[in-house]
Amino acid sequence: MNFLGSLNVTRVMIVDDHQIVRDMLARYLGRTRGIEVVGQAECGREAVDLCAQHDVDLVILDLRIPGDECTATICDLKALPVPPRILILTGAHDECSMRQCLQAGADGYLCKTSQGAVLIKSIRQLAAGGKFIPPRLVRELAWSTADQVPADHKSLSGREFEVFSLLSQGLTLTEISKQLDLSVKTISTYRSRILGKMHFRNNADIMRYSLRVGL
Repeated sequence: MNFLGSLNVTRVMIVDDHQIVRDMLARYLGRTRGIEVVGQAECGREAVDLCAQHDVDLVILDLRIPGDECTATICDLKALPVPPRILILTGAHDECSMRQCLQAGADGYLCKTSQGAVLIKSIRQLAAGGKFIPPRLVRELAWSTADQVPADHKSLSGREFEVFSLLSQGLTLTEISKQLDLSVKTISTYRSRILGKMHFRNNADIMRYSLRVGL
């Protein structure tokens, strides 16, 4: 996927069941250089169908969309031939929902009380291939999972730790392969070894652990 979009423009779809919220977000983002709102949807199924038909780089997805399980929508979006980046936007934060969304494949998580500048920052960070979780929410997630992380990164080999460090920064397998001059398949193998050794399920676990221990 081209994270920077066409001509460095990030094509965004807004998914929220409130028309006024969609319109306000569309107007705000429409005034921002490098961001183009290419569609709106009021439910997850509509969002998946539109993304399958159009070129969408990033989906802003309301956590409480009606008639759809948010995590199911995330999985459906990530199953598309060219999956978009996904930023969860919520007005009622709870740590359990955040963990479920990240485990399902969401790339970022943001509260609706955040400033507009933070929203723009999160979109740009996701568009560049990274992840975005506000520091306060990261701390909550790290504390809530502290007892679930018995692993020690010192068990990793030198190369595994190198890959681990890049994964914790939100880099994709392709980006890591280019940086280390190794094949994507090799990087994927290292990632599997890391997850196995540290008893992790996904990259979100790697990021949480790295932040918790201060790496």
